[in-house]
Amino acid sequence: MEHLKRNWKWYAAGAVGVGILAYAARADAADLGGNCCSDLEERIAELEATTARKGSKTTRLDIYGRVNKSILYLDVDDANFSDTSVLENGASETFVGFAAGIEFQKGWTAGGVIEIGQGISGVRLDPLSGVGIDSDNDLYTRQSFVFLSTPGGQVSVGLQKMATDDLSELVVANTDAASKRLTLQPLGNLMISIGPISLLNLELEPFNGKKADSVRYDSPVFAGFSASAAWESGSDSWDAAVRWAGEGAGFVAKASAGYEKDKQDDLLSLFGDVETTTVSVHGGVKHIASGIFAQGSWARLEIDPVGIETDAWHAQAGWEGRLFSIGQTTIWAEASDWSDLDLQTYAIGLNQNLAGGIDAYVLGRQYELGDVEAQSVLGGLRVKF
Repeated sequence: MEHLKRNWKWYAAGAVGVGILAYAARADAADLGGNCCSDLEERIAELEATTARKGSKTTRLDIYGRVNKSILYLDVDDANFSDTSVLENGASETFVGFAAGIEFQKGWTAGGVIEIGQGISGVRLDPLSGVGIDSDNDLYTRQSFVFLSTPGGQVSVGLQKMATDDLSELVVANTDAASKRLTLQPLGNLMISIGPISLLNLELEPFNGKKADSVRYDSPVFAGFSASAAWESGSDSWDAAVRWAGEGAGFVAKASAGYEKDKQDDLLSLFGDVETTTVSVHGGVKHIASGIFAQGSWARLEIDPVGIETDAWHAQAGWEGRLFSIGQTTIWAEASDWSDLDLQTYAIGLNQNLAGGIDAYVLGRQYELGDVEAQSVLGGLRVKF
Protein backbone atom coordinates (compact mmCIF):
# COMPACT_ATOMS: atom_id res chain seq x y z
CA MET A 1 0.00 0.00 0.00
CA GLU A 2 1.45 3.32 -0.96
CA HIS A 3 1.44 5.94 1.74
CA LEU A 4 1.31 9.70 1.30
CA LYS A 5 4.03 10.93 3.64
CA ARG A 6 4.04 14.40 5.07
CA ASN A 7 7.24 15.61 6.75
CA TRP A 8 6.64 18.91 8.56
CA LYS A 9 10.39 19.42 8.94
CA TRP A 10 10.74 20.05 5.24
CA TYR A 11 7.59 22.23 5.20
CA ALA A 12 9.17 24.39 7.88
CA ALA A 13 12.43 24.65 5.93
CA GLY A 14 10.55 25.59 2.76
CA ALA A 15 8.54 28.26 4.56
CA VAL A 16 11.71 29.76 6.02
CA GLY A 17 13.22 29.92 2.53
CA VAL A 18 10.15 31.72 1.19
CA GLY A 19 10.35 34.17 4.10
CA ILE A 20 13.99 34.94 3.33
CA LEU A 21 13.26 35.59 -0.35
CA ALA A 22 10.31 37.83 0.51
CA TYR A 23 12.44 39.85 2.89
CA ALA A 24 15.24 40.24 0.34
CA ALA A 25 12.80 41.55 -2.27
CA ARG A 26 11.42 44.15 0.13
CA ALA A 27 14.92 45.23 1.16
CA ASP A 28 15.79 45.88 -2.47
CA ALA A 29 12.71 48.06 -2.92
CA ALA A 30 13.20 50.27 0.15
CA ASP A 31 15.41 50.75 3.18
CA LEU A 32 13.15 49.69 6.06
CA GLY A 33 15.61 50.58 8.81
CA GLY A 34 15.35 49.40 12.43
CA ASN A 35 15.46 45.71 13.28
CA CYS A 36 15.52 44.21 9.80
CA CYS A 37 15.19 40.59 10.94
CA SER A 38 12.43 40.83 13.54
CA ASP A 39 9.68 39.79 11.10
CA LEU A 40 11.66 36.77 9.91
CA GLU A 41 12.45 35.73 13.48
CA GLU A 42 8.76 35.93 14.38
CA ARG A 43 7.89 33.73 11.39
CA ILE A 44 10.47 31.12 12.43
CA ALA A 45 9.20 31.14 16.03
CA GLU A 46 5.61 30.68 14.84
CA LEU A 47 6.55 27.73 12.63
CA GLU A 48 8.47 26.07 15.48
CA ALA A 49 5.52 26.54 17.84
CA THR A 50 3.06 24.86 15.45
CA THR A 51 5.30 21.94 14.44
CA ALA A 52 4.78 18.81 16.56
CA ARG A 53 8.13 17.72 18.02
CA LYS A 54 9.60 15.33 20.58
CA GLY A 55 12.99 16.67 21.48
CA SER A 56 14.66 17.16 18.11
CA LYS A 57 12.43 14.64 16.30
CA THR A 58 9.50 15.70 14.15
CA THR A 59 6.25 13.74 14.27
CA ARG A 60 5.57 11.89 11.05
CA LEU A 61 2.03 11.67 9.64
CA ASP A 62 1.04 9.11 7.01
CA ILE A 63 -2.26 9.24 5.14
CA TYR A 64 -3.28 6.05 3.37
CA GLY A 65 -6.31 4.05 2.32
CA ARG A 66 -8.31 2.83 -0.64
CA VAL A 67 -11.58 3.33 -2.50
CA ASN A 68 -13.27 0.25 -4.01
CA LYS A 69 -16.58 0.64 -5.86
CA SER A 70 -18.29 -1.82 -8.14
CA ILE A 71 -21.37 -2.71 -10.16
CA LEU A 72 -22.96 -6.07 -9.35
CA TYR A 73 -25.47 -7.98 -11.46
CA LEU A 74 -27.16 -10.81 -9.53
CA ASP A 75 -29.69 -13.29 -10.88
CA VAL A 76 -31.34 -16.01 -8.76
CA ASP A 77 -32.78 -18.93 -10.71
CA ASP A 78 -36.41 -19.97 -10.04
CA ALA A 79 -36.89 -17.00 -7.70
CA ASN A 80 -37.92 -14.35 -10.20
CA PHE A 81 -35.14 -12.11 -8.85
CA SER A 82 -32.67 -10.11 -10.87
CA ASP A 83 -30.90 -6.97 -9.73
CA THR A 84 -28.13 -4.60 -10.83
CA SER A 85 -26.63 -2.45 -8.08
CA VAL A 86 -23.81 0.01 -7.49
CA LEU A 87 -22.22 -0.98 -4.21
CA GLU A 88 -19.24 -1.05 -1.91
CA ASN A 89 -17.03 -4.07 -2.55
CA GLY A 90 -16.35 -5.49 0.88
CA ALA A 91 -13.70 -7.83 -0.52
CA SER A 92 -11.38 -4.85 -0.08
CA GLU A 93 -13.51 -2.19 1.56
CA THR A 94 -13.16 1.57 1.30
CA PHE A 95 -11.39 3.41 4.12
CA VAL A 96 -8.98 6.24 4.86
CA GLY A 97 -6.34 6.02 7.57
CA PHE A 98 -4.11 8.43 9.49
CA ALA A 99 -1.00 7.13 11.25
CA ALA A 100 1.13 9.45 13.40
CA GLY A 101 4.35 8.39 15.06
CA ILE A 102 7.54 9.73 16.57
CA GLU A 103 10.84 7.92 17.07
CA PHE A 104 11.88 9.22 20.49
CA GLN A 105 14.85 6.85 20.74
CA LYS A 106 16.58 4.73 18.13
CA GLY A 107 14.38 1.71 17.50
CA TRP A 108 11.58 3.05 19.75
CA THR A 109 8.49 4.66 18.21
CA ALA A 110 5.18 5.72 19.75
CA GLY A 111 2.12 6.81 17.85
CA GLY A 112 -1.53 6.35 16.99
CA VAL A 113 -3.75 5.23 14.11
CA ILE A 114 -7.27 6.26 13.12
CA GLU A 115 -9.14 4.67 10.19
CA ILE A 116 -12.57 5.73 8.94
CA GLY A 117 -14.38 3.13 6.82
CA GLN A 118 -17.57 2.91 4.79
CA GLY A 119 -20.20 0.28 5.57
CA ILE A 120 -20.28 -2.77 3.32
CA SER A 121 -23.18 -4.01 1.23
CA GLY A 122 -25.40 -7.03 1.66
CA VAL A 123 -28.59 -8.94 0.89
CA ARG A 124 -31.76 -7.54 2.48
CA LEU A 125 -34.78 -9.71 3.20
CA ASP A 126 -38.06 -7.85 3.75
CA PRO A 127 -41.48 -9.56 3.82
CA LEU A 128 -43.00 -6.36 2.43
CA SER A 129 -40.64 -5.76 -0.48
CA GLY A 130 -38.92 -9.13 -0.90
CA VAL A 131 -35.22 -9.64 -1.61
CA GLY A 132 -32.90 -6.75 -2.47
CA ILE A 133 -29.26 -5.65 -2.54
CA ASP A 134 -28.51 -2.73 -0.24
CA SER A 135 -25.46 -0.52 0.18
CA ASP A 136 -24.59 0.75 3.64
CA ASN A 137 -23.00 4.14 3.00
CA ASP A 138 -22.65 5.12 6.65
CA LEU A 139 -19.17 6.00 7.85
CA TYR A 140 -17.79 4.21 10.88
CA THR A 141 -14.59 4.03 12.92
CA ARG A 142 -12.69 1.08 11.49
CA GLN A 143 -9.66 1.33 13.77
CA SER A 144 -8.51 3.74 16.48
CA PHE A 145 -5.52 2.75 18.60
CA VAL A 146 -2.19 3.83 20.05
CA PHE A 147 1.00 1.81 19.81
CA LEU A 148 4.52 1.48 21.16
CA SER A 149 7.01 -0.13 18.79
CA THR A 150 10.29 -1.42 20.20
CA PRO A 151 13.11 -3.71 19.02
CA GLY A 152 11.24 -6.50 20.80
CA GLY A 153 7.94 -5.97 18.98
CA GLN A 154 4.89 -3.71 19.01
CA VAL A 155 2.11 -3.37 21.57
CA SER A 156 -1.15 -1.70 20.46
CA VAL A 157 -4.17 -0.67 22.56
CA GLY A 158 -7.59 0.37 21.27
CA LEU A 159 -10.07 -0.49 18.53
CA GLN A 160 -8.04 -2.54 16.07
CA LYS A 161 -7.70 -5.77 14.13
CA MET A 162 -7.50 -8.86 16.29
CA ALA A 163 -4.56 -11.14 15.46
CA THR A 164 -6.59 -13.39 13.13
CA ASP A 165 -8.47 -10.63 11.32
CA ASP A 166 -8.22 -10.96 7.53
CA LEU A 167 -5.49 -13.60 7.47
CA SER A 168 -6.82 -14.56 4.03
CA GLU A 169 -5.69 -11.16 2.70
CA LEU A 170 -2.17 -12.60 2.50
CA VAL A 171 -1.95 -13.14 -1.29
CA VAL A 172 0.77 -13.98 -3.82
CA ALA A 173 -1.19 -12.58 -6.79
CA ASN A 174 -3.37 -9.53 -7.32
CA THR A 175 -6.79 -11.13 -6.76
CA ASP A 176 -7.92 -9.42 -3.55
CA ALA A 177 -9.48 -6.31 -5.11
CA ALA A 178 -12.31 -8.47 -6.47
CA SER A 179 -12.36 -11.59 -4.30
CA LYS A 180 -11.71 -12.29 -0.63
CA ARG A 181 -11.26 -15.90 0.41
CA LEU A 182 -13.63 -17.55 2.92
CA THR A 183 -16.33 -14.92 2.48
CA LEU A 184 -19.41 -14.15 0.39
CA GLN A 185 -18.18 -10.64 -0.38
CA PRO A 186 -19.35 -8.33 -1.81
CA LEU A 187 -22.63 -9.74 -0.49
CA GLY A 188 -21.10 -9.46 2.94
CA ASN A 189 -24.09 -8.79 5.21
CA LEU A 190 -27.47 -10.44 5.71
CA MET A 191 -30.02 -7.74 6.57
CA ILE A 192 -33.56 -8.55 7.73
CA SER A 193 -36.10 -5.76 8.06
CA ILE A 194 -39.78 -4.88 7.92
CA GLY A 195 -40.10 -1.68 5.93
CA PRO A 196 -37.93 0.97 7.63
CA ILE A 197 -37.48 -1.16 10.78
CA SER A 198 -34.20 -3.08 10.86
CA LEU A 199 -34.45 -6.40 12.70
CA LEU A 200 -31.05 -7.93 12.01
CA ASN A 201 -27.71 -7.14 10.37
CA LEU A 202 -25.34 -10.12 10.35
CA GLU A 203 -21.85 -10.10 8.87
CA LEU A 204 -21.34 -13.36 6.99
CA GLU A 205 -17.64 -13.75 7.79
CA PRO A 206 -17.38 -16.20 10.70
CA PHE A 207 -13.96 -17.49 9.56
CA ASN A 208 -12.07 -14.21 9.14
CA GLY A 209 -11.57 -12.74 12.60
CA LYS A 210 -12.78 -9.28 13.60
CA LYS A 211 -11.89 -5.83 14.91
CA ALA A 212 -12.43 -5.06 18.60
CA ASP A 213 -11.29 -2.98 21.56
CA SER A 214 -8.23 -4.98 22.45
CA VAL A 215 -4.60 -5.23 23.43
CA ARG A 216 -2.42 -6.71 20.67
CA TYR A 217 1.21 -7.75 20.47
CA ASP A 218 3.15 -8.18 17.20
CA SER A 219 6.60 -9.73 17.22
CA PRO A 220 9.52 -8.59 15.06
CA VAL A 221 9.98 -10.39 11.75
CA PHE A 222 12.64 -13.11 11.90
CA ALA A 223 13.53 -15.24 8.85
CA GLY A 224 10.21 -14.21 7.29
CA PHE A 225 8.18 -15.25 10.37
CA SER A 226 6.13 -13.03 12.65
CA ALA A 227 3.65 -13.82 15.41
CA SER A 228 0.80 -11.86 16.96
CA ALA A 229 -1.71 -12.27 19.76
CA ALA A 230 -4.64 -10.18 20.99
CA TRP A 231 -7.04 -10.05 23.95
CA GLU A 232 -10.47 -8.42 23.62
CA SER A 233 -11.75 -6.17 26.38
CA GLY A 234 -15.15 -6.97 27.88
CA SER A 235 -15.51 -10.56 26.67
CA ASP A 236 -12.14 -12.18 27.36
CA SER A 237 -12.03 -13.35 23.75
CA TRP A 238 -8.50 -13.88 22.44
CA ASP A 239 -6.64 -15.09 19.39
CA ALA A 240 -3.15 -15.73 18.05
CA ALA A 241 -1.65 -15.97 14.58
CA VAL A 242 1.61 -16.62 12.78
CA ARG A 243 2.60 -15.29 9.36
CA TRP A 244 5.44 -16.11 7.00
CA ALA A 245 6.64 -14.82 3.63
CA GLY A 246 9.68 -15.86 1.64
CA GLU A 247 11.26 -16.17 -1.77
CA GLY A 248 13.66 -18.73 -3.20
CA ALA A 249 14.37 -21.21 -6.02
CA GLY A 250 12.33 -19.05 -8.38
CA PHE A 251 9.19 -19.04 -6.20
CA VAL A 252 7.52 -16.56 -3.87
CA ALA A 253 5.39 -18.02 -1.08
CA LYS A 254 3.24 -16.79 1.81
CA ALA A 255 1.48 -18.64 4.62
CA SER A 256 -0.45 -17.90 7.79
CA ALA A 257 -2.40 -19.72 10.47
CA GLY A 258 -4.66 -18.55 13.28
CA TYR A 259 -6.50 -19.72 16.38
CA GLU A 260 -9.42 -17.70 17.78
CA LYS A 261 -11.50 -18.16 20.94
CA ASP A 262 -14.52 -15.87 20.62
CA LYS A 263 -17.01 -15.64 23.48
CA GLN A 264 -19.41 -13.21 21.76
CA ASP A 265 -19.63 -14.20 18.12
CA ASP A 266 -21.78 -11.76 16.12
CA LEU A 267 -23.17 -14.49 13.88
CA LEU A 268 -24.57 -16.47 16.81
CA SER A 269 -25.51 -13.80 19.36
CA LEU A 270 -29.21 -14.51 18.84
CA PHE A 271 -28.80 -17.88 20.53
CA GLY A 272 -27.50 -16.53 23.84
CA ASP A 273 -24.06 -16.95 25.36
CA VAL A 274 -21.91 -19.08 23.10
CA GLU A 275 -18.20 -19.66 22.68
CA THR A 276 -16.72 -20.28 19.25
CA THR A 277 -13.33 -21.68 18.38
CA THR A 278 -11.94 -20.99 14.92
CA VAL A 279 -8.83 -22.55 13.39
CA SER A 280 -7.67 -21.33 9.97
CA VAL A 281 -4.78 -22.03 7.60
CA HIS A 282 -3.89 -19.95 4.55
CA GLY A 283 -1.14 -20.17 1.94
CA GLY A 284 -0.05 -19.42 -1.56
CA VAL A 285 2.86 -19.93 -3.97
CA LYS A 286 3.76 -18.32 -7.31
CA HIS A 287 6.41 -19.29 -9.84
CA ILE A 288 8.06 -15.97 -10.62
CA ALA A 289 9.25 -16.70 -14.17
CA SER A 290 6.00 -18.20 -15.49
CA GLY A 291 3.53 -16.27 -13.31
CA ILE A 292 1.59 -19.44 -12.45
CA PHE A 293 0.16 -19.31 -8.91
CA ALA A 294 -2.12 -21.13 -6.50
CA GLN A 295 -3.44 -20.00 -3.13
CA GLY A 296 -6.11 -21.13 -0.74
CA SER A 297 -7.66 -21.09 2.71
CA TRP A 298 -9.28 -23.61 5.06
CA ALA A 299 -11.05 -22.95 8.35
CA ARG A 300 -13.06 -24.82 10.97
CA LEU A 301 -15.56 -23.26 13.36
CA GLU A 302 -16.70 -25.06 16.54
CA ILE A 303 -19.65 -23.72 18.52
CA ASP A 304 -20.13 -24.49 22.22
CA PRO A 305 -22.20 -25.45 24.13
CA VAL A 306 -24.34 -26.64 21.20
CA GLY A 307 -21.54 -28.82 19.83
CA ILE A 308 -21.76 -27.67 16.21
CA GLU A 309 -18.72 -28.03 13.93
CA THR A 310 -18.52 -26.56 10.45
CA ASP A 311 -15.69 -25.99 8.01
CA ALA A 312 -15.06 -24.24 4.72
CA TRP A 313 -12.34 -23.93 2.09
CA HIS A 314 -11.63 -21.50 -0.75
CA ALA A 315 -8.98 -22.03 -3.46
CA GLN A 316 -7.69 -19.90 -6.35
CA ALA A 317 -5.28 -20.67 -9.20
CA GLY A 318 -4.21 -18.73 -12.26
CA TRP A 319 -1.59 -16.69 -14.07
CA GLU A 320 -0.11 -13.24 -13.51
CA GLY A 321 2.10 -11.39 -15.97
CA ARG A 322 2.54 -8.25 -18.03
CA LEU A 323 0.43 -8.23 -21.18
CA PHE A 324 0.36 -4.42 -21.34
CA SER A 325 2.83 -1.74 -20.36
CA ILE A 326 0.34 -0.12 -17.94
CA GLY A 327 0.64 -2.92 -15.38
CA GLN A 328 0.29 -6.59 -14.56
CA THR A 329 -2.66 -8.71 -15.67
CA THR A 330 -4.03 -11.41 -13.36
CA ILE A 331 -6.36 -14.15 -14.56
CA TRP A 332 -7.67 -16.81 -12.19
CA ALA A 333 -10.34 -19.40 -11.43
CA GLU A 334 -11.62 -20.16 -7.95
CA ALA A 335 -13.91 -22.48 -6.02
CA SER A 336 -15.20 -22.56 -2.46
CA ASP A 337 -17.29 -24.85 -0.29
CA TRP A 338 -19.11 -24.43 3.01
CA SER A 339 -20.11 -28.06 3.44
CA ASP A 340 -22.56 -27.85 6.33
CA LEU A 341 -24.61 -25.21 4.52
CA ASP A 342 -24.39 -27.15 1.25
CA LEU A 343 -23.03 -23.94 -0.31
CA GLN A 344 -20.55 -23.96 -3.20
CA THR A 345 -19.26 -21.15 -5.39
CA TYR A 346 -17.27 -21.13 -8.63
CA ALA A 347 -15.77 -18.05 -10.26
CA ILE A 348 -13.49 -16.69 -12.98
CA GLY A 349 -11.75 -13.36 -12.45
CA LEU A 350 -9.65 -10.83 -14.33
CA ASN A 351 -7.69 -7.98 -12.73
CA GLN A 352 -5.77 -5.35 -14.68
CA ASN A 353 -3.38 -3.22 -12.68
CA LEU A 354 -3.05 0.40 -13.81
CA ALA A 355 0.11 2.23 -12.78
CA GLY A 356 0.65 0.44 -9.47
CA GLY A 357 -2.09 1.72 -7.16
CA ILE A 358 -5.17 1.21 -9.34
CA ASP A 359 -6.88 -2.09 -10.17
CA ALA A 360 -9.72 -2.65 -12.63
CA TYR A 361 -11.44 -6.02 -12.25
CA VAL A 362 -14.32 -8.23 -13.35
CA LEU A 363 -15.50 -11.41 -11.62
CA GLY A 364 -18.16 -13.87 -12.75
CA ARG A 365 -19.47 -16.21 -10.05
CA GLN A 366 -21.85 -19.16 -9.76
CA TYR A 367 -23.57 -19.85 -6.42
CA GLU A 368 -25.13 -23.21 -5.52
CA LEU A 369 -27.07 -23.41 -2.26
CA GLY A 370 -28.81 -26.77 -2.16
CA ASP A 371 -31.22 -26.73 -5.10
CA VAL A 372 -30.99 -22.96 -5.52
CA GLU A 373 -28.58 -21.52 -8.08
CA ALA A 374 -27.57 -17.92 -8.71
CA GLN A 375 -25.15 -16.09 -10.96
CA SER A 376 -23.40 -12.76 -10.52
CA VAL A 377 -21.10 -10.51 -12.55
CA LEU A 378 -19.04 -7.98 -10.62
CA GLY A 379 -17.02 -5.18 -12.18
CA GLY A 380 -15.23 -2.40 -10.39
CA LEU A 381 -12.23 -0.21 -9.68
CA ARG A 382 -10.02 -0.05 -6.61
CA VAL A 383 -7.72 2.91 -5.99
CA LYS A 384 -5.09 2.61 -3.26
CA PHE A 385 -3.13 5.53 -1.83
